[in-house]
Amino acid sequence: MSKNFIISVWIISPSGGLIYKKDIAGQSTLARGNDPLELGSLFHSQYAISSALSPLPGTSSGIESVETDDFRIQCLRTPTGILFFVLAEPHATNLERTLKELYELFADYVGKNPFYVPNQPIKSALFDKKILESPFI
Repeated sequence: MSKNFIISVWIISPSGGLIYKKDIAGQSTLARGNDPLELGSLFHSQYAISSALSPLPGTSSGIESVETDDFRIQCLRTPTGILFFVLAEPHATNLERTLKELYELFADYVGKNPFYVPNQPIKSALFDKKILESPFI
């Protein structure tokens, strides 16, 4: 089990495609191969819809957190439109800081990689390693 009770990390491109998913606390409960892609698209869509539903245009940043009895989802939208989500146990704390740390790791180990094509799936062993070593995960 992770230090901060993080279950998984998701990164979604500005166009809504799942570009990264890392299960931190054990195996994924998703049964089919396309389930992560469908859920990534669903998260992106709900975020966009919630932003558009604001009674004052331009004032909502979309869904930031969803809490249930069994889990919690926390979201961070970057200035470039990339969405970072963490799925965590309901009692997890400081998830905003965790997401900022993930964004910094992304910038350092993915964004600065000259071979990474933006908005394409992230396949970096070093990025995976740094996530697992992070004190916030």
